[in-house]
Amino acid sequence: MKRIMGLMLMLIVVLFLSNASLSLAAAAKQTEKQITLVVNEKKIEQKPGLVLQKGTVYIPLNALRLVGAQFTLSDDRKTVTINKHNHKLAMKVNNVWAKLDGNTVKLNQSATILNGSFYVPANILQTFFNVGVKWDNQKSVLTLLDFFPQLQEALKRGDLSRFTFLLKEGLDPTYALQQVILYQKDAAWGSAALASGADANKHLIEAVVGRQTELVRVILENGTIDFNKIPEYYSNFSYLSWAHVGKEKVIRRDIAGNSYKIQTPPSFEMAELLYEHGAVADNLDAYYAIMESKPEWLDWMLTHGADPEGETIKLVFLDESEQNIRFSYPRIAPDKNAKQKLIVSAYMIASWNPSPENMQTINLLITKYNVNLDVLTQSQKERLMYLATSMNERDLIDALVRG
Repeated sequence: MKRIMGLMLMLIVVLFLSNASLSLAAAAKQTEKQITLVVNEKKIEQKPGLVLQKGTVYIPLNALRLVGAQFTLSDDRKTVTINKHNHKLAMKVNNVWAKLDGNTVKLNQSATILNGSFYVPANILQTFFNVGVKWDNQKSVLTLLDFFPQLQEALKRGDLSRFTFLLKEGLDPTYALQQVILYQKDAAWGSAALASGADANKHLIEAVVGRQTELVRVILENGTIDFNKIPEYYSNFSYLSWAHVGKEKVIRRDIAGNSYKIQTPPSFEMAELLYEHGAVADNLDAYYAIMESKPEWLDWMLTHGADPEGETIKLVFLDESEQNIRFSYPRIAPDKNAKQKLIVSAYMIASWNPSPENMQTINLLITKYNVNLDVLTQSQKERLMYLATSMNERDLIDALVRG
């Protein structure tokens, strides 16, 4: 009896171990089964192969080069640094904390060592490097789409259908909108990017500076714009002031992708479009028109929100000789508590350089808008009278006599 019981126990153990081995073998088969890799719509024979582990597809480091990424391994082969399109991601084996461009980020899965090779989760390409990643579990197919070269090709060829396809595949719509502006594409391209969720605020200013009126119209009509927020690079001026500041050299690309620079002219059409959608001029806008010696733009700003009696931070500095002048901007003003009336700024600029445009600015403020001249000193008023007389500005002379 004891012998029979012993044999039965041994049989149970053998069956248990056999089932466990079969389960492990099945799991291994699932992990190691052949995964097809498709990159930019072409099937790729990849060695070492891709690995599926706990629902995540891992790719070996050499596969990163297929989508334009480069990598370096640390001496201990436990940290990989991946570079692509000016972004750098440093990952450690079995550590979900990584460094992206020097900032700490948390990954869904860490890098790992499999069969002696360094692997990274495929999804990092989409999360950090603007590469489309799709996994078909039924067919065991991983599809990678390197959006940057595909987008550039679509823009060069003027292929709007391809552009729309890339957006549907996961192309970052905000980045796509920036490229649409850079390549001077029409409103249909902008509409496609906005429909896919592009951040209208981030690149509107580039279209304003580039005088792409119809594209700006589409962005204004399809996006929520905060005119108080403006990218730092452009933050010296408001949206409305950028409509007339024409000294900015805008980098553009032609159909071949070659870069060149243009100078954009002032555009009242652009300013009116912005105003229709909620942009309102303030005293700084008026000041910049004075500084730029553009009386027609000063007049526009004063009829679209700016106060002719208004003031700004003190931004014009004229020495006692009135021969040397210095201009500043709000961000770098030496004393942010010091204020200066628009008429004072206009006087200083006209006294330093009594050009026809600067005298017209003074004339406009005094004769059309009847600004209070009490803020000017007696010597400044006398200087204005001298300039008005020497230039035969009859209306200005009469206003100065009355005032």
